[in-house]
Amino acid sequence: MAVTVTPKTILALVVVAVTVSTVSSQRGPGRMTGQVIAAGAGRANVAVQLVDQTSTIVDIAFTDASGRFLLTRVPSENPGGLFLTVEEDGFLPVRERLNLRQLTGLHTIYLVPQPDSDGAAPEGGLLVDVSALAAPIPEDAREEYARAVDDVERGRTDDAVERLERLVESVPEYHDAWITLGVQYLDGGRFDDAEGAFEAARQANPGGALAPLNLGILRYQRAENLQDSGNADAALLAFDGSRVLLEDAVRLDPASTRAVSYLGMALYRIGAYDAAESRLVQALGMPSPGTNVRLMLINVHVRQNRLQAALDQAAAFLEENPDAPERGAIEDVQRQILAALGQ
Repeated sequence: MAVTVTPKTILALVVVAVTVSTVSSQRGPGRMTGQVIAAGAGRANVAVQLVDQTSTIVDIAFTDASGRFLLTRVPSENPGGLFLTVEEDGFLPVRERLNLRQLTGLHTIYLVPQPDSDGAAPEGGLLVDVSALAAPIPEDAREEYARAVDDVERGRTDDAVERLERLVESVPEYHDAWITLGVQYLDGGRFDDAEGAFEAARQANPGGALAPLNLGILRYQRAENLQDSGNADAALLAFDGSRVLLEDAVRLDPASTRAVSYLGMALYRIGAYDAAESRLVQALGMPSPGTNVRLMLINVHVRQNRLQAALDQAAAFLEENPDAPERGAIEDVQRQILAALGQ
């Protein structure tokens, strides 16, 4: 009865998700870029202050949707010292001395959830070992990583891959380098290598959400390919494997729209329709859920034999996306549902 409209651009979406997280390498005199990480993912709308030894504010910036920030008034020197400070509700305060001679690349600030009085993590939070998140990366490795990011932005993909491969061989605990290398492998169609890179990133930082998210999406797409080729049993196992990874990503970063969305789609694929509905509805209430979420909800409601709910979702999709390429398929779904309802 249903026309199943499935996402076929997952790899492109993976690239967008990870490339954003790697940072724009905008540098120069008086400027520095950075990223604020909480539970393994960038945290938006965080105030990052640059202060002097008297706590006077020198500069302030707010993080974007990927947790990135840009300070533009960094003095070339300050004899009394400069500090980066962050005070975010639910997290331990941060005060880090800034080395003015080491402003190349990305400066990462890790937020650690404020524990309750009994030492437990707050509800919905993740109590992490900050030493595991902030594994010491040699400065020369950070500089090499910044050069690799610059290669990517300039379209020198082969140079970036060679540089990143050398980098992770010498510094295997460099999570961000593994993630960026995995993205470049995906761009080049090297899916097995990309999977290996994301697995290595997961080992390098078990508390990070990006690696299981991208692994989950990559394996979801492979499961779709198996299903399209008629290998239903293998596809079901692969979708369930994707579901496990995506559940891990949601646990590590409950605010990730992408993780929640793909988890809902994976749950649909394994026949867990009620759980799929819960996650997909959750994703609709999050920032930028994407059109695939409502499309999948139509299928979920049809499987649940909730035809009016499916019709409502179809109408909402067309209202939100009047020029969508899926419009014809959705209108066919509407006609089939109306016929089934006797209307």
